[in-house]
Amino acid sequence: MNEPIEKAEPQIGEAGLYTFPFWFYIDTRTPLLSCDLEKGGALIRIYPPFRSALANFMPMPEIKPEAIPFLPEAKPKNPLPLIHVVTLPTFQPDGGPGTIALWSDQWGKKLNIFPMDSMRIDLINSPQGDFSLQSILHKLLERLRVRSAQWWILRSVDAFLGYERSSFSIKRNGTPIDIGHGIVKARIPFGFEKPIDKNVWRESIFDIGNEIETPPYEMLFFDAYYYLATSDIRSMVISVATGCEQAIETTFARLWEARNRGQEFKRGRVMTSYDLPTHLSRDLNRFLGRSFEQEFPTEFAEIRKLWDVRGRVAHGGKAQFICNGNLLTLDDFQAEKILAAVRKCIDWLQQLSFDSPAGLNS
Repeated sequence: MNEPIEKAEPQIGEAGLYTFPFWFYIDTRTPLLSCDLEKGGALIRIYPPFRSALANFMPMPEIKPEAIPFLPEAKPKNPLPLIHVVTLPTFQPDGGPGTIALWSDQWGKKLNIFPMDSMRIDLINSPQGDFSLQSILHKLLERLRVRSAQWWILRSVDAFLGYERSSFSIKRNGTPIDIGHGIVKARIPFGFEKPIDKNVWRESIFDIGNEIETPPYEMLFFDAYYYLATSDIRSMVISVATGCEQAIETTFARLWEARNRGQEFKRGRVMTSYDLPTHLSRDLNRFLGRSFEQEFPTEFAEIRKLWDVRGRVAHGGKAQFICNGNLLTLDDFQAEKILAAVRKCIDWLQQLSFDSPAGLNS
């Protein structure tokens, strides 16, 4: 006798589960809550990020000892024993900015600011084809990246961990003469990054509900920190210079539309060249009576330096600049000074209006 088949309930939604090659650092001292959004007759439920991986897991494969290539005469009889370790960045509540090495798949003392790697989003009662969970997720990741300044979101943990996993001493022909050594490499966070707490989480989701788009220049700015962390200094220069150019042109367009409603913005009416320092000084001063050069001379000097380096890199040259008549190579310290100046510039540009007096927020 066949068992009766239970009638299935009609499908009214879809739950999407996601994992990422980067971490969300979440403030677990005040748990995040699920949030619901209503858009176009559909219900979108976004759950807080959660952890799927073991403590010493990284989103790059472990080395398989039996797969390591050797010359025929150097191949060991038994697979080489390797030690697996992962080093995580830590935030201030856990003694950071710093790092912690995890040699086991168990956490031991759990961090207050905890690295999550997974997420769930529900889409309920959506008209067919009207919504894309992937699109919703990407917008959320952008907002979390901007609001927390966790620049590695939408990138990868290789900026912290590097690529080398193990090493071992060898003879001339490659025969191992000791066991493998676990490689402990990590980058300490720059220090401005914030954990995702209940306020950052809620505001990021509200941004999606209010259809707030993340400006491309914000993504380029945080990409620049990723490139700096991976020692790709030329990509860092191009990314942050392009972002700064976009920010100033976006500002001119916004101000033009505020003063000349109904008239199409054309950059040639207010931007006299393709020189970034000129836009931030002479062009803005002529159009608005404001000048980044006059209000922030130290940061302006860094942006002038950036423009010098950018010109060389964009034409295939090295990341170099002229200082006091000498040609110098841009190092990490100088790059961080440039990035800090660009952040100051972007924030300044975003608050400019015809009602803002000179010196506001200076």
